[in-house]
Amino acid sequence: DALPEGGARIETEQLVQDFGKSLTELKRTITEYVGRTGVPVRGTAKETPDTRSVLETGLSEELAEAADDFFRGLGAFGRELALTETRTEQSIVLLRKELVLVRNKNRA
Repeated sequence: DALPEGGARIETEQLVQDFGKSLTELKRTITEYVGRTGVPVRGTAKETPDTRSVLETGLSEELAEAADDFFRGLGAFGRELALTETRTEQSIVLLRKELVLVRNKNRA
């Protein structure tokens, strides 16, 4: 099907919005998992007990792997469209650091 004039731009804008929504949801999930590990983040002064079950520990590893895949895909998507979204890049850097904390706690 032929796209109407400007159709490709609308489709691209929708994809960017969809990735943004997905990133927001992933942020929320990662933050929740980090909080349950007891690792101090974002101004929390003290480490608290790790309240996760063995199942949650395994799921957090799967979350970290899925997030890594998502970040790689988002990076490739951004490069393909020549997007420069500083806020998104900063979010990804922060989330990757938080996932390292989760993975380190998983191994402890």
